[in-house]
Amino acid sequence: MRTGTHSDYMRTLKLDSDELASRRRFFGIEDADLDRLRVLRPLAERHMSTIIEGFYFLLLEHPRTREFLNDPGLVERLKGAQKRYFLGLFDGRCDL
Repeated sequence: MRTGTHSDYMRTLKLDSDELASRRRFFGIEDADLDRLRVLRPLAERHMSTIIEGFYFLLLEHPRTREFLNDPGLVERLKGAQKRYFLGLFDGRCDL
């Protein structure tokens, strides 16, 4: 099975620089907002583990989720991915 490239996905989703600009206008995301996120990154780093642990505690409270996420190794890998995603929100980037 062939997996698509980043460019393939971007074409499929019709994401280009014009669409990115349109979405930023729609959500009112300005460069100053991205700068503020960058400044907040140290705070996010300090509290990230508590936030992610709380998020997964909440998820695993639900019986169906707990049934689906019954492998502790998988849960730890998901937490790692969630931490990377969370910190990425504070990169101050909004690009393709």
